[in-house]
Amino acid sequence: MDFRDFEQRFSAWKILFSSGEITREEFLRHIESLTGESPDGTRWRINPQDGTWLKIENAHWIPGDPYSHPLSQQPVAPPSTLREATDASQKPEKVSFPTWLAQNWGWAAVLGAGTLLIAASIFFLVSMLLVPDTTDSVAQSDINATVDEVPTATTPPVDIQSDPSESPPASDTPSSQISEAGHEMVLIDAATFRMGTTLDELRDLYAICGPILGDAGCKQQGFEAELPSHQVTLDAYYIDVYETTNEQFVVFLNEQGNQDGGGVQWYEAGDPSARITFADSAWSAISSYGNHPATEVTWFGAQGYCEWRGGRLPTEAEWEMAARYDPVTQDSRIYPWGATQPTSAQANYGITGTGTKPVGSYEDGKSTFGLYDMAGNVFEWVIDWSSRDYGEGLDQANPSGPETGTQKIIRGGSWGDNAFLLRTANRGSLLPTAALNFVGFRCVKDANVVNP
Repeated sequence: MDFRDFEQRFSAWKILFSSGEITREEFLRHIESLTGESPDGTRWRINPQDGTWLKIENAHWIPGDPYSHPLSQQPVAPPSTLREATDASQKPEKVSFPTWLAQNWGWAAVLGAGTLLIAASIFFLVSMLLVPDTTDSVAQSDINATVDEVPTATTPPVDIQSDPSESPPASDTPSSQISEAGHEMVLIDAATFRMGTTLDELRDLYAICGPILGDAGCKQQGFEAELPSHQVTLDAYYIDVYETTNEQFVVFLNEQGNQDGGGVQWYEAGDPSARITFADSAWSAISSYGNHPATEVTWFGAQGYCEWRGGRLPTEAEWEMAARYDPVTQDSRIYPWGATQPTSAQANYGITGTGTKPVGSYEDGKSTFGLYDMAGNVFEWVIDWSSRDYGEGLDQANPSGPETGTQKIIRGGSWGDNAFLLRTANRGSLLPTAALNFVGFRCVKDANVVNP
């Protein structure tokens, strides 16, 4: 019985249930299938309420820890040791220099010739550097004499063709990076990239997902929503290097208040996972979570925050281009760092139960544009409504999704997801009023409205 595999399946189904993609009945039916026997014959199952383990004892299910049983532990191989040779016959025999020279006279001759060649080259270079350049000396003496004859100017020369009160002309080229009120943003130049998933990539995806969730579980992930792969052209824009943090969102709440959007408040302060509290007429972040991504924020709250900054949420195409496009090779990467599946050094993911991590914690997981946490940590809201016509029109310019819908797109995977949900083409969707502990956001600004 693979306890880790069962825990991964439980978390995947719980996320689907929390996001509304499967019903409670479907969730419970899946959890009921997570039963098995440990090597000692004990029956185990996962508690659907909190994900803890239960074992059967005297015909009753009681709490237990499957990892505490000695048969469930994997043996650890002892470290290798170095062995020193004690047999004198294995020790190398000492050879005198004359004997070595007689045995290797050819190599010695080559080494000597090479040494002489290097010495001659060094001598030639030093000689060239030490020879005085009389032409430069004469020219410099003439310049010095001329300068001595000219009275010293009391004020610097002024270009009479320009008005000294005028400022230098502004450059039409936007800066590659900007900083606005603590938000670092990077420029994504206008380009065309491949968006979505190919059929070959989809087959590879099912091969990875199958052993973890089974065929039925993989089909429920909705991978087909990433089809077809198509070309998209985007204008230049700026995007946040980091996900918006709790500290940054607190400033917004204290200035704008926790307003309503879609019939609910922007921030779900009453949720047990909320990391921002309201006391003494002010909002504040729990100190140890100040630099963690802001979660429990609805789509309306995220869009309101970005508009407050003079920007907006990214379109789905803008988010995907920033996450996967390599402007040097013009490739669209499977993950922000390349084609290899994530490791613990690249992203915060997997069934760890530890929640969010401070933004920018995974240096090895950056995209080619230097963006952090485009895979894992938290899903991120984008501006688009969810639509089945993902590749409608195929070659597209600045697509922004349908004008109406019922759910908004989320991208990037989260701290509780399997590796295949961290792919740059992975798509999810939620009601815009949802406020969850695995969904955050970052903002963008159009390049033509940002002062470099």
